[in-house]
Amino acid sequence: MDRQDQAAEYLEEHGVLDLFNNMTAQLVYNQPADPKAFLSQYLDTLIERRNGKEVEAPVANFFDAENARAVFRTFDASSRGFLTLDQYHAAMGSLLLHNYNREPKGFVEGRILPNTFVEECELACQNIL
Repeated sequence: MDRQDQAAEYLEEHGVLDLFNNMTAQLVYNQPADPKAFLSQYLDTLIERRNGKEVEAPVANFFDAENARAVFRTFDASSRGFLTLDQYHAAMGSLLLHNYNREPKGFVEGRILPNTFVEECELACQNIL
């Protein structure tokens, strides 16, 4: 494995790209006057939340259950009411979620249901924080 592959694997394993994507989205959405101070405060808040402290983050929540259902419907183009495991992985990738459950409920049968997809999306978004 070359250095570029090692770097990419490291960044994915630790969720760094998800974090940077989230931070960039927060900057674009909030457009603070002092972006560096905003990011510093944002990272402090994430660290406090990760350590179990109840903190209300001064950031927008871009993703909700309705968004997840819309993505589910997009990948369930034939309206079967479930996604195959490949469709599930593609849907998560389309959301730029890389740190997610690779084997969700229903994966053995190849039928990931909408509620499972929504739950997995929500968990993956929490993993970014």
